[in-house]
Amino acid sequence: MKIIYTAVTVLFLSWFITCSTLAGELQPLYPGYPEVFDVQGSLDMIDENRVIINDLSYELRASTSFHTPKGSTSLAAFSERDQVGALLVSEAMEIKSLWLIKSAAPVVKEKREEEKPSILTRDNGVWKN
Repeated sequence: MKIIYTAVTVLFLSWFITCSTLAGELQPLYPGYPEVFDVQGSLDMIDENRVIINDLSYELRASTSFHTPKGSTSLAAFSERDQVGALLVSEAMEIKSLWLIKSAAPVVKEKREEEKPSILTRDNGVWKN
């Protein structure tokens, strides 16, 4: 019985130390950022009253705060496809604070060559270059 008690105690202590060590290793992405977010993902859509993150809709409150690595900001600093993290209001689908993790890459439009006017001409019913 002592062997079982000792083994269980050793396993529990090793688990406890491991979990404590891992918990101490969490680092915020940027100074002032939370260590973990309630929701994290791609910002699919932005509206003045709500945002969609990873296909789920979240309400924005009048008191919702917005943050970038440079400091506090407004909703205007965010754009679709940004990677964000959010802290929610006690398990509700309402955002307490929204944090920019990575800005979306700007959309680069391909430069199309303009179509050149045709130099074909018709001479006595025959097309010529």
